[in-house]
Order: sequence, then C-alpha cells, then structure tokens
Amino acid sequence: MKILLLSHAANRSGAPAVLLELARFLRENSSHDVQWATLRGGELEREFDAQWPRFAGEKLLRRRANLAAIGRRLGDFSAPKMGTARALARRGASFEARFGGDLARKLTGFDLVYANCAISGEAFLQLRQWPRNTQLVAHVHEMNWALSQAGDGWKWLRERADFFVAASHAVARELEENQGIARQKIGVVHE
Repeated sequence: MKILLLSHAANRSGAPAVLLELARFLRENSSHDVQWATLRGGELEREFDAQWPRFAGEKLLRRRANLAAIGRRLGDFSAPKMGTARALARRGASFEARFGGDLARKLTGFDLVYANCAISGEAFLQLRQWPRNTQLVAHVHEMNWALSQAGDGWKWLRERADFFVAASHAVARELEENQGIARQKIGVVHE
C-alpha cells in the first residue's frame, strides 16, 4: 500500500509528534511504501526524513496552505485598505488553482492520504477532483472552537474524508454532534 502522511507542521507539538510515532511504527512493522510532507516546517523534519522520503509535491502543498493561512488571517482584520490585501490573497489563490492539476497528478497512485489534523485540508483546497482510488483519513484532535478557526481547510476535509480518527471520545462526540459527521465514519484512537 502506498501512503502519504501529511502533517500541518513539523514542530514539537502534539499532532506532529503523534504522526512521527505512526511513521516510526509503519517503518518498523510494515512493508508499506510511505512518503511524508508538512505544510509548514519545523525541528522534527530531520526525524521524519530518517523514517521515509518526502512527498515530491510538498512545495505545492506548502504554497497552497500558506495562501489559505494568509487569507484566513486577513479575514480577522478590518482596517482601511485591507480590501487590497484581501484581493491580493484571492488573486494568489486563483493563480494556485492552475496548479491544482499538478498536485492531483502527484497524488495519483497513493492508496491512502493520512492528514494529521483539521487544518491539513488547506493543502487541497484547489484540487478540482480528488484522485480516484485514494482514501483520505483525517485525524482530528481539535474541538469546536479550534475547528471553527481552521476555516476552509477543515470544511474541505469534513466534506471529503472517507474516515475520521478522533483523538478522544469527546472529539468523536464533537465530530458527530456538532460537525455532522456520521458515526460509522468515526473511530477513536487515544493518544
């Protein structure tokens, strides 16, 4: 099986640390063909590199996620001339949309994409079509407030993920009761 492990960052925080442990487990206990990528760098990159090769489309993922983050942050401000900054962010996203096909081609052939948190969906916003035969699993650690801050990336994951791994029963309840995800699409894995 060919797997892409996607982290929102490679810093020393909860979700990247959990994903690194999964990468180590797969390295030691499976024969899967695994690659990894992060939307933002961090001090764990060398440790991920020691486990598996990087995904060839990582730069495309990072560029798209950065544009989404800029647009999300600009939405938090209301000041004179902010319209110009927002227009620039939208223009950048429009430009990125042209590269969605490149990303889709690079994702083709993966059997599974494992996104380690709600914000990871930012990387895929410009994909016109998810690659056929590629399952998407979203590992969710966040609760309602954090999910509301994750913006369009979470919305994209919520609509397209085939399965959700909840970090606790509380997260599973959040996904089902407040996010509208069917119970049969949710599994709980305590960290």
